[in-house]
Amino acid sequence: MITDNPMRIIVVDDSEAVRELLSLILRNEGFEVTKSENGKDALEKLDEVYVDMLITDLYMPEMDGLQLVEKLRSSSKHKLLPVIMVSSENHEAIIKKAKQIGVDEWLMKPFIHSDLMSVVRKCMHSQTLQKA
Repeated sequence: MITDNPMRIIVVDDSEAVRELLSLILRNEGFEVTKSENGKDALEKLDEVYVDMLITDLYMPEMDGLQLVEKLRSSSKHKLLPVIMVSSENHEAIIKKAKQIGVDEWLMKPFIHSDLMSVVRKCMHSQTLQKA
């Protein structure tokens, strides 16, 4: 998947180990990665850098993943940004709420490399269709 113009992904998770793991996988697949430790920090970084996709944890201090997605969806600049939520949460009501506010895909932790890349490719395909 390495190209001359790699897609840029921001990874938002309060766990440094998860941020590093996601970043390593995505970089090895040819993506450029920006890392952030919570939703508030991610919003600040999104004002500074362009990204093609956001991967976020659900539960984080300061601003959780749901609050982050709500802010993104209310912003004209980021309302169509593909969002993947990665969480160990499997409560159907929370997953449903996440989808209602604009989460494109839900990936359960722990995840395997191929599942992550499948969800990323699905979101990339959706984004390509939206731009067409």
